[in-house]
Amino acid sequence: MAQNLPSDDNTISYIQLLSNNTFSLCPMGAGFDSIRFFESCFFARIPVVISSIFVPYEKEFNKPFFFQIDYNLPSEEISRKLIEIQNTNIETLKEMGYNAKEYFETYIKEYFSDPTLSFIKWLKQNEY
Repeated sequence: MAQNLPSDDNTISYIQLLSNNTFSLCPMGAGFDSIRFFESCFFARIPVVISSIFVPYEKEFNKPFFFQIDYNLPSEEISRKLIEIQNTNIETLKEMGYNAKEYFETYIKEYFSDPTLSFIKWLKQNEY
């Protein structure tokens, strides 16, 4: 696994690129998830998830903050959905960007500070 320091040119370029765009494509990574999803939320960008990812705390948060496209769809359908996303009302997109940052600050930041405790709290709330 490669890691870059915050001061590395690659990291700086990536953050600038992410910050200069409204959307962030988040295809699945090694699993069905993608670290790009959480990075996008941190920078108040709207993740466009191309997988059947389970989004932690999505039901608890209950605000729109990402788009999801099934990666099993034919490429023409994926293209059509991407165009629909691009044509979303600007006010809706602004709200989704704010929501993405709020989602990160409310749920993901706490999760990464103590994943085990967050998982136990989640299990208790959902009574599994």
